[in-house]
Amino acid sequence: MAAWISRGLTAYDSTYVALAEERGVHLLTDDHHVLDIAADLARPLVED
Repeated sequence: MAAWISRGLTAYDSTYVALAEERGVHLLTDDHHVLDIAADLARPLVED
């Protein structure tokens, strides 16, 4: 979590990103900040 917080995510968001990373799955979100910072793990809920 600390690594994601240091990149600019909130503690709340970093919890979900860290969990996705630990489990080896993608995180589906509509939060553009999370999508930008965790681009390797986060995927948009809806493709444009």
